[in-house]
Amino acid sequence: MKFIFSSLLSLCLITTLLLGQSSDRPQSIVIPISSIGEVSETRKQILQNTLTQELSKHFQILPQDQFERVQEKVFEELEYDECTEDQCIIRIQEVLQIENVFNLQVIGEEGDTQLNLKWMNLDEKKNQTDFCEGCKTRELSQRTIKLVKNLFSDNKEKVN
Repeated sequence: MKFIFSSLLSLCLITTLLLGQSSDRPQSIVIPISSIGEVSETRKQILQNTLTQELSKHFQILPQDQFERVQEKVFEELEYDECTEDQCIIRIQEVLQIENVFNLQVIGEEGDTQLNLKWMNLDEKKNQTDFCEGCKTRELSQRTIKLVKNLFSDNKEKVN
């Protein structure tokens, strides 16, 4: 079993390194959107697509299936109490040798929505939030783009 796990990790690392050579943009993981409250799967997918598209202007985005395979292995590797959100993300970053991770959390209640975009790298974690009363998905998508731009305007030296 450890041989299979080691082989899979080696394959992931080789693939990641080969993909990384094809672009000047740093590699990144976009974690699937998390939500609390009244947020439809359709809305989450639209916002995920918007986030990934906007981030791909600055980063080379790791394929979601590759992230999910490594995530599953990390969950198997760590004990339940060891796998806090931050610890699991750090371990996934270590395995994939990727510094940047992004996650958008969408919180919905009674027609109001809060967007919380997190950017985690090996040194720090940054957040940008936005709140919208009665927003439709189109406006939330535009606000997601604005969150990405605001996050980068605060961290220009980190992206380039």
